[in-house]
Amino acid sequence: MEKKFGQSCTFTQEQYGKPRIKDQDVHFNCSHSGDWVVCVFADEEIGIDIEQMKPIQTDLYTACFPECNHLNEQIFFPLWTVKEAYVKATGCGLYKELSTILIQEAQLESDCMTPIDLQKKHSFSCRRINLIKGYALAICGTKKDLESIEIIKETIESLTPH
Repeated sequence: MEKKFGQSCTFTQEQYGKPRIKDQDVHFNCSHSGDWVVCVFADEEIGIDIEQMKPIQTDLYTACFPECNHLNEQIFFPLWTVKEAYVKATGCGLYKELSTILIQEAQLESDCMTPIDLQKKHSFSCRRINLIKGYALAICGTKKDLESIEIIKETIESLTPH
């Protein structure tokens, strides 16, 4: 992967605040939690979310997950990241109620999911990725983009120009 430094770009925002690189045909999305920042680039709309898995009162979030009979931390974090990656890919972010996005029961344990949006029809798929111990990570986009994702884990030092 070629690294280029010193190039500038202009950012704009969509209706709900999703950043876009002005005059460029590249889509990206970023997320951060704990000690990690993740970013994804694609040819079409894409979303990513990472969450540090730590103790949480899951009963405060049951309304967001009508597809779950029993919500616990092992279910919460993977599903939250899938739903948040989805709303980020669609560009509406958390302005959209997560309860309007459903994951079929048969897909709850799978690494690949196709969310069902009760308000709008999108052809996005989501992929859960086990990359960092103690974190849940999901990427949502077109099947073509998800199949061609290359995962690179870099340290900040490797990205700094010398």
